[in-house]
Formats: sequence, structure tokens, C-alpha cells
Amino acid sequence: MHTHDQAFEEAKARFLKGVEHMGQSLWLQAEHEFRASLKWVPDRPSTLTNLGASLIKQDKHEEALEHVMHALAVDDTHAPAWLNRGLIAAAQFHFEEAVDFYDQALRIDVHDASAWSNKGLALWELGRRDESLTCL
Repeated sequence: MHTHDQAFEEAKARFLKGVEHMGQSLWLQAEHEFRASLKWVPDRPSTLTNLGASLIKQDKHEEALEHVMHALAVDDTHAPAWLNRGLIAAAQFHFEEAVDFYDQALRIDVHDASAWSNKGLALWELGRRDESLTCL
């Protein structure tokens, strides 16, 4: 039987390996590490969000959405999960929804450069050029 501290340390080690793999654009390897981390600590929003991000990079949008929604169910103030929700919507050409999700991320963290730039791109796709340029 593992103690809570042992489980957290194992989850943390796997999470950090996943982040390292993401930094190297090794999306499948990152996915495996985040899944392994979740076996130890299943409801950690940052791990769920990063798993979602690795799946988005592999164009596995439906599966990514499940993990992003899980993260938001645990903590609806986790800005990166809202960002990923927007990325999924944009990948599915739902740009109005994407803008709404990016706005939610920005309500939580107004300094999130990724949310601003992705909102700008979604607005551009909607033909809202002036708003887009303001975001970008």
C-alpha cells in the first residue's frame, strides 16, 4: 500500500516527464506519462489539462474534450482547461464558441498570452478583423 505522499511523488514524477515530452513535441509519450500520473492522482486539473493538450496535438479532439471537461468539473477556475476547451472548439471550426471559452480563460487570467492569441485567431476566422488585431 502506498501512502498519500508516495502516490503524490509518483504522480509528480510522471507529470514532469510528460511536461518534458511536451517540450520536445513528443505528444504520444507525453500522453502516456500524463495517463500514468492520473493513475496515482486521478483528479488533478493540471494533469488532466496537459493530457488534453497532448491529445489535441494528436488531433484526438473528442478524447481531449473528455479530460478537459473532467478538469473543469474538478476546478472550473483552471484557466488552461478553458484555453484547451477553446482550442478544441476552434479545431472543430466552432469559432464563436472558441471565443467564449478563451474569454472564460481570460476572466481567470487576463495575462494569458495563449488565450489572447488564440482568441485573436478565432476572431480573424469570424471576419472580426479589428477585434482580432486588438487581441493579437
